[in-house]
Amino acid sequence: MANIYLELCFDVIWIYRNAFGKPPVVPDRKQLVLNALSLLDLELKSLCDEVLMDEAFRTNLQKRFIDRFIAAGVQIELLQYLVGEVKKYASSKEEWIAMINA
Repeated sequence: MANIYLELCFDVIWIYRNAFGKPPVVPDRKQLVLNALSLLDLELKSLCDEVLMDEAFRTNLQKRFIDRFIAAGVQIELLQYLVGEVKKYASSKEEWIAMINA
């Protein structure tokens, strides 16, 4: 799965650079990434009912996640393509494992 992840990341980076040029320079990239991942972690946990949290807080996080998703102009087609590629890759691995174990 790590290989498909890396391949898909490089595909997305290549498409971005060809469409928009080099990404902007961010002075403190590490902190920016940590902050974004922390927020994303909370938002994704709010989607899972097994994670205990205040319902008002959960609702706010879910709304924020959807609002940010829409505001960012996330391309649904690109996400669907990436999910499809991961599923194809994972299913082919299952076939390989089944053949090895047979």
